[in-house]
Amino acid sequence: YQDVLNQLAETDTVVTMSAGNSAAWPESSANGYLYAEDVNFYTGGTPGTYPNAFTVASVDNDGMVGYGFQIADRTVVYTENRGPFADTLASLDTTGSGTEYPYVFLDGLGTAADYEGIDVTGKVVFVSRGEIDFSAKAKAAFQAGAIACVIYNNVAGAPIQMDLSNYYDKAPCVGITKADADAIRAASTAADGYYSGTMTIGSQLVTAIYDSEYYTMSQFSSWGVPGNLTLKPEITAPGGNIYSINGATRMTDQYTVMSGTSMAAPHNSGLAALLAQYIREEGLAEKLEISPRVLIQSLLMSTATPILEESSGLPYPVIRQGAGLANINNAMNATSYVLVDGQPDGKVKAELGDDPERKGVNTLDYTLHNMTDEDQQYTLDAEVYTQAVFQDETSGQWFTDYALTQLNALTTYTVAGEEILPEAGALAGCDFNGDGRIREDDGQALLDYAVGKRSELSNQDRADLNGDGQITAYDAELFLSRLGKHVVSLPANGSVTVSVTITLPEDVKAELDAVYTSGAYIEAYVTATPFATEEGVLSSAHSIPVLGFYGGWDEADMFDKVTHNELAAGVNEKISYIPTGGMAVVDYNYVSMTRGDESGSFYLGGNPYATDDDYLPERNAIRSHAGDAVESMNFCLIRNAGALRSTIANGQTG
Repeated sequence: YQDVLNQLAETDTVVTMSAGNSAAWPESSANGYLYAEDVNFYTGGTPGTYPNAFTVASVDNDGMVGYGFQIADRTVVYTENRGPFADTLASLDTTGSGTEYPYVFLDGLGTAADYEGIDVTGKVVFVSRGEIDFSAKAKAAFQAGAIACVIYNNVAGAPIQMDLSNYYDKAPCVGITKADADAIRAASTAADGYYSGTMTIGSQLVTAIYDSEYYTMSQFSSWGVPGNLTLKPEITAPGGNIYSINGATRMTDQYTVMSGTSMAAPHNSGLAALLAQYIREEGLAEKLEISPRVLIQSLLMSTATPILEESSGLPYPVIRQGAGLANINNAMNATSYVLVDGQPDGKVKAELGDDPERKGVNTLDYTLHNMTDEDQQYTLDAEVYTQAVFQDETSGQWFTDYALTQLNALTTYTVAGEEILPEAGALAGCDFNGDGRIREDDGQALLDYAVGKRSELSNQDRADLNGDGQITAYDAELFLSRLGKHVVSLPANGSVTVSVTITLPEDVKAELDAVYTSGAYIEAYVTATPFATEEGVLSSAHSIPVLGFYGGWDEADMFDKVTHNELAAGVNEKISYIPTGGMAVVDYNYVSMTRGDESGSFYLGGNPYATDDDYLPERNAIRSHAGDAVESMNFCLIRNAGALRSTIANGQTG
């Protein structure tokens, strides 16, 4: 397969691949999170992990097309995965133009006990996702007398795609988002232990547009870091709640709402096709002497927008979204393109590798190429993060969060061996209050002049920053937006190479060493933002996703946290990642043996006939002279391994 991708890399073909639909594996573990000393989240699969694949993660669509219902002024579109005999929710619309029904909204999980003392007969009931399976929730609602069950998500993001194969009743069961559920609760009448109201169920396709302030990365989208410490996925596109052709039927006019990175990858392919058409029509490949594939991948990645997480206001992890949400408008309005050293295929990403000596200093180089006949100026910036950690109040254990936390890193920028200082570039000579310095007071002086509070300015010939022939409050805004920024000049039809050095101060390294004992991810977005033209036009900014690792990438353990010997002796400090019921007590890490004078299998270590009061290392022994032998070696890996080699040595001779 790699040979095929290598051959495609020599053509103008952009090969987009799905990242996968397995989220991050610790989410399904016993704790739900990764222990802080472990590092591997990754669940992506081939062929998305191949270097020449353009690997796409999924973000939820900020709206839905499908069947829905109305509560107050909110149109709610749902997902519907029916049980073998269940009716559709739309079948409850007996008029064809919308039918009104009463509903009961429960904050509970939809167990039989949640309905005690609440009359839901002939009503639609809303219950939360969680703990018990969807079929059990639907059955409990039907047995309580409900005519339909709506299960709302308990986490932000898309409505759930539910397996209802074990639900055999007729009452419909559908899924909605947490955001819709929150809005319904707010619009309902509160009662004793529940909420109520009326809803109108329709049987016609409707469109719900949420216009959310924040987008939500799809919960199912695979993410993490492959074993070779490269950045995959590389870009994000809509893949949650996509109104798509229904592949389950031969009819070509049948559509349904689907979710998956298999929706996101075709979206990115479509963007690549549009960009290829634009490049061909504008003759950019010939003008710039660059492969269309390289230019497409460069523009799509560098002009993508990092998606911010609502709970923190910080980006979703770089290792989850890559460059961010692809934006064809940004890509086609770019007046420059970016190439990153070490990425010959045009992918705009910096893979810094690990830092076994924990020096905390990383450098990346990238080149801005001007696609126009005009000089341009860019402000340079960077935001540096790592995965947040938290301590569980019950167990006292430290875990790695799925959100980022900001690092107070120092970033310097160098061009042609000279460091770019903050007051360089377009603000040179912009000392408007005449004190010999360029600072915020100059912006205030400029604003005061613009609104008539000041009669003159020092260096007034520099005050018209947007070049419109006037000195206005907008010029003051531009001044303040550029103040303290590192500025680089990009000559017409030319290029400039920027060297970016990210340094972790000693206090930051000490904090990382104390908590991230096996090392910490270094994730960043390095940006280059253009100044407005004299006409006031802003072209597209560039953003480079950065991945590094503070510490040795191979230092973290590869095995699950529990061994049989630890469990038998009761000395395990942690529980296994593997869930069994409510608490993980499995022992997938063990060695079994046979004894020469007995039949059957035994664990290696401990007393085979009784439980020792304490763990005795000397029990980890084999009587080779008596015919004992190793039968099997069983390991539970939490990191990918290409090969496993075990050595059995003589305890006395080595």
